[in-house]
Amino acid sequence: MAFTPGFNSTEAEPLLAMLAALEGTTPPPLTQPPWPSGWNIIYDSQQIGPFDNRWQLASNSQGQYAILIRGTIYAAGSIIDDLLSVMIPANASIGFTLGGTTYSLDYQLAAKNNTNAGVHLGFTLAMFILMYWPSKGIIWQLVEQGILPGSDIFIAGHSQGAAIATLCRSYLNYLSLDNVNLFGTMYNYKTYVFAQPKPGNDLYGYDYNSVAGNAGLAYTVNNSQDWVPQAPLTLELPSDINTPNPLSVLLENSAALANVTQSVNNLKDSIALAQASKHLSKMDALRQVFTSAEFQEKVLTKQIPQSAQTDDFKPVLPNLLLTLNFTGCGAPYSLLGVPGTNPCDAKDFFWQHHGAMYYDLLTGTAIPTECPD
Repeated sequence: MAFTPGFNSTEAEPLLAMLAALEGTTPPPLTQPPWPSGWNIIYDSQQIGPFDNRWQLASNSQGQYAILIRGTIYAAGSIIDDLLSVMIPANASIGFTLGGTTYSLDYQLAAKNNTNAGVHLGFTLAMFILMYWPSKGIIWQLVEQGILPGSDIFIAGHSQGAAIATLCRSYLNYLSLDNVNLFGTMYNYKTYVFAQPKPGNDLYGYDYNSVAGNAGLAYTVNNSQDWVPQAPLTLELPSDINTPNPLSVLLENSAALANVTQSVNNLKDSIALAQASKHLSKMDALRQVFTSAEFQEKVLTKQIPQSAQTDDFKPVLPNLLLTLNFTGCGAPYSLLGVPGTNPCDAKDFFWQHHGAMYYDLLTGTAIPTECPD
């Protein structure tokens, strides 16, 4: 059967409870959400890959399934994944050596004519690892576990896992279009993600929403007091604006305006200013974004193998996009958090971010304001 569109707390709450358990830490005075009735874990990947990712497959008594993707943990690879906050095209090719085998993968995460759509490098690499890791990846296990065509599958994640889950949904959506396989259409999907860091740019976000959010089948639940959904930091440049726009038209016609009257010469001054602004904005982006080759050498080659020497993971990137216009994705379901710090630990900078905090806000449970003795 197909999912019913719309936000449903009886769907979201069990998913969040299982994600909180997968997170593994619930600091006092928060309490671990109760395990949802009727749900069982049928597969656990344990920790895999250079980014220390982990996912679980759960099933319930109604014959539904859930792909649960864990967020950031205190491990070098996991933190590096968050920090790889540059963008690659949403549609391109990526190569990597994994487990001794070399792959070249043409991927699609947005409509093919959406040529300026971009996605977060680290989250995208992690998504492919979770999809294809030999014997433990999502694609492999959906087959191994005998999930029948037409089954309902929730895709859920918290924190880093929320961004990865979003990209997983996009990947599965477009996976069937080139007839490589039928994973995009043989199952019914509904996505609930919590505390989502920004997985791509606005053009990717529009595409994701058109694919799943508009249909009421993809929700992003964020807490107004949580800082993680505000990351990575966004810098919108003139080159990020859709064309045609006033600036692009002026720049394209600047030569034709060169010999007109003094009043138009004033306009030329503004055009020169616009050209300078465009140049400076590009320089600003270039200061923050390596070329693909430099990024490969200085970051991936030298940093990732330190946490993945036994996994033989060596990615080869597409060209990086010179954009830092990160944005959140998915139909929003907003939680109004309670300002304040952890009464038991003032240094808990994830206080507003914990899965248990989201569970309490979602279920209407009172947020603790005092630390128990």
